[in-house]
Amino acid sequence: MQGILESLPMVLKHIGGDSAAVEPIVFAAWKGCVEGALAENIVPVRLERDRLIAAVSSETWRRSVADLGPELAARINKALGTALVGYIDFRVDADVVDEHRRQLLSADGVGIKEGTIPRQGLKGLIASAEAITDEDLRQQFIAAAAASLARARSRSAEA
Repeated sequence: MQGILESLPMVLKHIGGDSAAVEPIVFAAWKGCVEGALAENIVPVRLERDRLIAAVSSETWRRSVADLGPELAARINKALGTALVGYIDFRVDADVVDEHRRQLLSADGVGIKEGTIPRQGLKGLIASAEAITDEDLRQQFIAAAAASLARARSRSAEA
């Protein structure tokens, strides 16, 4: 995993200002920087400018991790080689955390093997993924992108 994290600054440099591709890279950095019980109970949901929105399962968890926000943001920024995350906003959303736990337990996660990322409207994201020569890093990038897209689809379906 450390090799993947070391490649993220290069990937960010390659994609430039493609904001659609930045969120999955931040999520990939999250996976490398947040471990154990935190990784199971805090889920990055979206990136709004420099604010990372993360779901937690309960108000108790939100209060418990609120003080960790600056440390986690610093870890992510260090992995990315740039300050993309200025603040982490922890919000209670048990459904998101439960779905994340189910994905952790499932054999194929978010559908990487099936290639579930649609190509429509995502040319920059796809080009960025195809430019990643490290297979593990590319799969992490695709997994983060797929999870982000699934959440976006879910939000738009609810609206």
